This record gives sequence, structure tokens and C-alpha cells, in this order.
Amino acid sequence: MFGMSLGEVFFIFVIAIIVLGPDKLPSAIKSIARLFNQVKAQTSELQDTLHELQQDASEIGESVNKQLTSIGGLDDMGIDDFTTPKKSDKNSKKDKHRSKEKKDSKAKTNIKKIKNAI
Repeated sequence: MFGMSLGEVFFIFVIAIIVLGPDKLPSAIKSIARLFNQVKAQTSELQDTLHELQQDASEIGESVNKQLTSIGGLDDMGIDDFTTPKKSDKNSKKDKHRSKEKKDSKAKTNIKKIKNAI
């Protein structure tokens, strides 16, 4: 239970009996249980809301992608797909950027060679 061993739970129970006394302990346990249930309900509601927002964003992205594809906008902008890049996509973009830098440096070297030859 919450990463606690049976001995730790028993120790907390004994301390609670000493601090609260046997009279107030049942009402304290009920209050704590209500608090946990409220937190659980709020967490579940938040997860549902986030899931709905994620689905809405996905639908909007697909709609924009379809509209841009239908008018040929993605091809003109040099974009293959209007989606959030994945980690592998980010890595491939970095690799493309690095290869472009290498080509640029080779081109600069070739220009220098040509200037030196002239």
C-alpha cells in the first residue's frame, strides 16, 4: 500500500491511536478515506479531460493536414505531413541539418580552391 510495508502501516496506526485516541480515530479514518476518494475522482476527471483534449487536437491536425493536402499547400511549403514530429523525426532532422552543413563546408572549400587557382 503506497510503497509501505505492513510494519510501517502498523507503526502509523499505533501513533494515530496515541495522538488521536480511540474516540477520534474512526472519524479521522473516515475523513482521510473521503479525502483519498476526492483526490482519486479529481485525478480521473483530469485524465478524461486530457484524453479528450488530445483527441480534439489530433482531429484538428488531421483536418488541417487534409485541407492543406487538398489545396497542395504542403508540397509548396516542403512539408510532408502536418503532425507533431516524433523523436526519431527530430533526430533525422538533425542528421539532415548536419549533412547540409557538411555540404556547405565542402562548397566553401571548393570556392576557396577556385579562388586560389585564379
